[in-house]
Amino acid sequence: MAVKKEAKKQANGVLKTHYSIGWHWGLQCTTGPATSRLISWGGKRAKVTTHMIDIFDSVDAQVAYTRTSQVVERSKWADYDYAVTVGKPFYTTIYTNKGTACQTTYFPQSCPWGEKTEAAMFSLFDSYPKDIEHARPCIHYFRGIYSSGGHSDWPAHKQSRDVLVG
Repeated sequence: MAVKKEAKKQANGVLKTHYSIGWHWGLQCTTGPATSRLISWGGKRAKVTTHMIDIFDSVDAQVAYTRTSQVVERSKWADYDYAVTVGKPFYTTIYTNKGTACQTTYFPQSCPWGEKTEAAMFSLFDSYPKDIEHARPCIHYFRGIYSSGGHSDWPAHKQSRDVLVG
C-alpha cells in the first residue's frame, strides 16, 4: 500500500497533516461589518480557523483573490497571525482555474481586475508585505491553467527539478 510506505518515511513516525481552510470560515454572516463567530471545541472557544490551526500541522487559506490588499485581509481573517504565533506553517492559496468571479483567479480571461498571467501571479507572491511575510503562497490549479502550456502567458514547466513540499 503506497500510503503506508510513504507514512513510514516520516522522521519520527508521525504522519504530518495539512488542511485547506476557507478564508471566511469563522466569520459571522451579518448585514453589518464582519465579526468573528466563535465555537467551542476541546475546551477552547475560538474561531473554527483557530481550531483547524491547532489540530493540523499546517494549513492553507483559500484566499482566492488577485490583489495583495485582499490577500492580506483574507489571510488575517483566516487567522494568519495566530498560526505564526503558535509556529504553524500558513499558506495562501491562489486560484488558476476558470472562475466566474474573475478577480479571484489568474485564469486568462477578459477581466478588469488586473493581468491574468503567470508573471502577474508571481509578482503577487513577491509583493507579500510584512503583514503576511511568513505566509507561503501555493497554487490551486484544479482544471487550471498553471503549467498547462495552453495559453501564451502560461508556459508548460518541465518536472526536471524537485518540487518543494511543505
